[in-house]
Amino acid sequence: MVKNITEAFEEKLQTAIQEIESESHIEIVPVISEKASNYYAWSLVFGLVTSFALLLAVKFFFWNFWHSLSFVYDLPVFVLVGYLFAYLLRKSPFFRLMVPRNLQRQRVVTQAEACFATERVFETSHRLGILICVFEFEQMVLVFADKGFEGIVENDFWRKLGVTLAKNFDAKNPGEEFIEALLEIKEKVLPLFPSVNEGHKNELPDHLRKK
Repeated sequence: MVKNITEAFEEKLQTAIQEIESESHIEIVPVISEKASNYYAWSLVFGLVTSFALLLAVKFFFWNFWHSLSFVYDLPVFVLVGYLFAYLLRKSPFFRLMVPRNLQRQRVVTQAEACFATERVFETSHRLGILICVFEFEQMVLVFADKGFEGIVENDFWRKLGVTLAKNFDAKNPGEEFIEALLEIKEKVLPLFPSVNEGHKNELPDHLRKK
């Protein structure tokens, strides 16, 4: 998705955000990330375990198992093959399916929280910042809303908004669900807050952040 995002879409997204922000103190920060983590440690553990199992299988079926075990000669082969498996695994199109979903969710939450801090979503004057993080590899979307929405917008609304965004990962027109989600904010959240004058200050940049 990140590589397929066009300038035309970015302009369309920015315009949709500006329309919402021009009518309220709401500030929206869109982020699209190719991957929340490289999962290097997990792939290495998986590669070493696979290498060890393969080494034992080869010795068991093709050599005298007990007499062919040699720490001096087997350890370098075991490590080298393990690293090779780890590298090939990370390049595989099935890598996402092999990484535990709980681990992916943990990395996504960590990255989204980091984005919330680095993009200073919490520093708006009315605490009405919204962070929308889309993670391509994990196919997950997290929406974080600042404390200004508490008691006015239900938390379940942000969860459902993330589900709406996540539906677009396999679409031919990347990001269209992003626009639809912004329209939903405009229809369901915007009316809950007082309108502002046209000349009010925009506190956070409106462009799409690519991680």
